[in-house]
Amino acid sequence: MDCSFSFAFAACTGNKEDGPNWPVLDLMPHGFPIAVIAPDSARVSVTKVGAIEDVTVINEGTERYSVQIYVQPVITSDMAELKANQINEVKSNPDFRQILEEDEQSFVYSLNQPNGTTVYSFRYVHLQADKEYVFTTGFNEAFTMEEAKRLLQAVRQNQEAVK
Repeated sequence: MDCSFSFAFAACTGNKEDGPNWPVLDLMPHGFPIAVIAPDSARVSVTKVGAIEDVTVINEGTERYSVQIYVQPVITSDMAELKANQINEVKSNPDFRQILEEDEQSFVYSLNQPNGTTVYSFRYVHLQADKEYVFTTGFNEAFTMEEAKRLLQAVRQNQEAVK
């Protein structure tokens, strides 16, 4: 498998022992010069609302996989500001519990559910050309921390390959 796409991702199938063992899903046929790692039975749908495009990648098979990607024109190239905007948005949710991990472009966080359980999600911000891509877990799904981290790894774009 060629992992040197100009829109490459962090891990090709099987590159990391603890990483997702899914194939590459090229989103270019849907109009987006990015790729994610997703199960073979993943389905992609795109909705556009104004200047924002909502890309949903959901697995129709048995493995749990649900990712939302929001694509919009870049308003600033300051990654710290873009990530801070995402943190502020997440913290404004009354069910927000805490940020568990973060790096320059992403963070994993937890939310309280009405039934008393805790669910986990992530936000990952990626800039490419004149677009901002915000990746997160599907909103109608409840993931464990391990599942959220696995999804984050599956969508992380490899900046070294893009340079």
